[in-house]
Amino acid sequence: MRVTQSMLSSSALNNLNSSYQRMQTYTNQLTTGKKITKPSQDPVVAMQSINYRTEVGEIRQYLDRNIPQVYSWMDNTDSSLDEVGKVMTRISELTIQAANETLGDNELQAIAKELTQLIEHVGAIGNTQVNGQYIFNGTDTSNAPFDLEKINIAIADMDLPNEEYLFVYDSKTFEWNEEEGVFTDGTSNYVLIDDQFVDADTSEPLPADEVVVMEKSALPTNSEEVTIEVMKGVEIGVNIAAGEVFTAELFGDLYALTNKLNAGESGEEISPFIEKIDNHMDAFLSQRAEVGAKYNRVEMIDARLVEQEVIAINAMSNNEDVDIERVIMDLLSEETVLNATLAVTSNIIQTSLVDYLR
Repeated sequence: MRVTQSMLSSSALNNLNSSYQRMQTYTNQLTTGKKITKPSQDPVVAMQSINYRTEVGEIRQYLDRNIPQVYSWMDNTDSSLDEVGKVMTRISELTIQAANETLGDNELQAIAKELTQLIEHVGAIGNTQVNGQYIFNGTDTSNAPFDLEKINIAIADMDLPNEEYLFVYDSKTFEWNEEEGVFTDGTSNYVLIDDQFVDADTSEPLPADEVVVMEKSALPTNSEEVTIEVMKGVEIGVNIAAGEVFTAELFGDLYALTNKLNAGESGEEISPFIEKIDNHMDAFLSQRAEVGAKYNRVEMIDARLVEQEVIAINAMSNNEDVDIERVIMDLLSEETVLNATLAVTSNIIQTSLVDYLR
C-alpha cells in the first residue's frame, strides 16, 4: 500500500484537531477549576455530581432551616418553663407567708392580689408564641390555648350542667357525666343543687371557696406532638404536653388559694396548699428536664450534620474539581506535542502547482 501525501496530510490534520481539543479541555479546566462543564464530557462524573449536590443540599436544609427551628422552639419552651418556675417559687413563698396565722386581713388581701397577678402571668406564659405559633397547644398552633376569663367563673353564671364545664376541688378534676347526671372524677360524684356542689351519696356540700369552676375550652385540648425532621429519617418532638403542666388542677389550686385568702383564711386552711404548689413545681421541673434532654440530642445531631456536610463537600470536590498542578503539567505537555505536530505538519503539507493540477 502506497502512502500518499494526501493521506499524510489528513492524518496530520486529525492529530492537530485532537491536540487542539485536548488543549481546549485543559484550558477550560484551568479556567473553571472543574473537570467537566457539560454532562456529555463525562456522564459518570455528571451523575455523581448530581448525587453529591443533592446530599449537600439536604444536609444544608437541616442545618440552615430545620435545626434552627427546633432550637427556637426549645429555647422558647425552656425559657417559658423557667419563667413559670420563678412564678411558682414566688407563689410558694407567698403561700408560706399566708400560712402564718399572725397575718392580718389587709396583709392576706395584699397576698391575694399579688397571687391574682401571678396567675394571670402564668396564663400569659402559656399563650407564648414563636413566629406566630402557640407552642403550648399541640399541633393547633394557630389558636391560644388559655383563656383565663373562662376560669374561676361563678357557679351561678354556669348554664345548666353540661359537658362544657368542669370543676376542680382538692387537686382533682370533676367532669360532667351526662349518662349519670353527675360531675365525677371516676371515684366521687357530685350534683349541683342551689349553686352548691353536693356529694351525690352523702349530700355533703363542698366548701364554696375551694371549688373552682371553668369551661373546658379555657384550657388546651390538643396534646398532639409537633415534630420536625432534624436528620434524614429522624424526627424530634419540639413541644411539651401542656396538659401535663398547665393543668386544670394547677389553675384550680391557685384560684382556690386566692379565694381562701380573699375570705381571710390563714394558718391551717392555707397550709395544705404548700404541698400542692410544690407538686405543681415538680411537674414543671420534670418537663424542663425532658426539654433539656432533647436539646442535648439535637446538639449532637447538629454536630453530626456538620461533619456529614464536610465529608459530602469533600467527596463532591474530589469528583468535580481538577488538580490544578496536574492540569498545568498536562497543558504544557500538550502544548509541546502540538508545537511538534505543527512543525512536522508544515513539512508534510507542501502545496505546489502539481497539487492544483492533480
